[in-house]
Amino acid sequence: MILLAALFAALPFAATAQTDLTVETVRESPLSKDDMWHNLRLWVSLTFDRSDVIDMEDADRGTMIVKWACPVKVASEFIDPVVSATYQIDVRDGKYRVRCLAPKVSFRIVRPAGFDEYMPLNSADINLITGLAQRFYGGSLDWPFGETYDNILNAYVEFLDGTTKYRSDRDREKGKVSDEWKIAEHNWKLLHDVKGGLDNLNATMLESLNKSLTANDDF
Repeated sequence: MILLAALFAALPFAATAQTDLTVETVRESPLSKDDMWHNLRLWVSLTFDRSDVIDMEDADRGTMIVKWACPVKVASEFIDPVVSATYQIDVRDGKYRVRCLAPKVSFRIVRPAGFDEYMPLNSADINLITGLAQRFYGGSLDWPFGETYDNILNAYVEFLDGTTKYRSDRDREKGKVSDEWKIAEHNWKLLHDVKGGLDNLNATMLESLNKSLTANDDF
């Protein structure tokens, strides 16, 4: 824990100066603005279960704002993260632009089935998330993805790399890793899988959107 504290000491104390991470993509398309708008509306309907993900749309200007959220599976009974982002999609004759705005994760604390509802939850995973929330996000469980999150993740990578994995050559031969290393790997993996979940969702949706905005369905 001394090593981890030293790594965190080099990070900003809070994320108040954190700016939203924006990724912008501009691509050409063989379609007209009207055809892309039709395909965009179709893509939203086929991609999302609810139509209320559309926060704003202007057919004349060819602009749509989509706000989506999706749970991410992590190896924890007590933490239920939901990642979310806003897409600004602009279509013009022969080209389109997608801006991914304000990606974040919202951590929800859950009580597993079978746990006494009157007993306070005491979990290392809960302590991990709430502790980081207090130190870097003003106590909030809504964390924007960006430099602060990446710095935290890198600190846990360094901590994992600096943790003894095998206590002896005999343990190495048996593949018996130390408890300290197991904990360090679990903490890193929990945070890594949250960011990885967002990246995978983004990649899948943007690839699907690209196909929709460039496909000429003349049926």
